[in-house]
Parts: sequence; C-alpha cells; structure tokens
Amino acid sequence: EPHSSKGTWDLDYRGSDSCAQLKVGNGGIVAVSYLQSITPTISMGGEGFYQGKNRFSAITAAIKYNSKTDVASFTMASFGPIILSYLRKVSARCSLATELFWDMRGRDTMLTVGYRYDLNKATLSGQIDSNGRVAGYIEEKLNPGLSLLLSGELDHSKAEYKFGFGIQIGQ
Repeated sequence: EPHSSKGTWDLDYRGSDSCAQLKVGNGGIVAVSYLQSITPTISMGGEGFYQGKNRFSAITAAIKYNSKTDVASFTMASFGPIILSYLRKVSARCSLATELFWDMRGRDTMLTVGYRYDLNKATLSGQIDSNGRVAGYIEEKLNPGLSLLLSGELDHSKAEYKFGFGIQIGQ
C-alpha cells in the first residue's frame, strides 16, 4: 500500500522448556504462538493468527528435532503450505541448510539450499532456490553493538536485481 506505515508489537516469554509469543500489528493483525519441549531433542507447537483488514485467519502446527549438529522441522498450515527444513552444523563456524516448500492448494513447490559461515568479525550467508533466485548477505561487526550489513539478490527469471546496505545498532 502506498504511503502507509506498518508497525508491530511483540511480547515474548521464554521458559526453561517452552516459549510463547503474542504479536499485535496495525491493520488488525493478531498472532499467538507456543512451542513446548516434549523431550530434550523434540519440540511441538503451533500458531494462530488473524488479519482483520483481510479477514483471514489460519492455524499452523509444527514439530522440531534439535541436536548438537542437526535441526529438522516439519510445519503444516491450514491454508495449504507444508514446509520441511533441515540444518546441519558442519563445524563450529559452518552450517548448511535446505528447505522444501509445498503448497497443497496451489501445487507450487520450491527447494532452497543455503549456507552460513562465521568469520572472526563477520558472517557470510547465502542461498539459491529452485526458481533460480540467488541471494547473499554479509554482516561485519565493527564494534560491539554496531554492524555493517551488505546484501544482494539476483532473480534472473524476473530480471530483478537488488542490492542493499545498512547499519545495525544494538545486538
């Protein structure tokens, strides 16, 4: 929407084996989520949200497996999408990830493969997906609480090329 402002307010709770979030935004957006550990490596949870402006609501359920080197999750939403994701911590500095997105209603699928590599004062990350979109991101920590951000995204199928930079103050 042209000439519109957007804002959201989050309230987070983190317990020893659970977390919850309440999110409220202008435009009538309300979301509630909850994640509970079932075992030391398996968590289950869900989310419900309502968009008052569009009169749209949905429920999402998820299960997550988390070990020292692997994270896998399965998410299913009431409005169609199923998402499978897997992350492997190859070393203390390097992680590789993949995600499969399948929309049951629209029959759309997308596979994304990504990486993250931590240097002493910088983090490099990137991804490529089955639609031919390639993205890269660099975050360099200049001082504690101050980071320089550089990003780029190439979408050859749509002939869209985006590049950006920023400064992050705080964590």
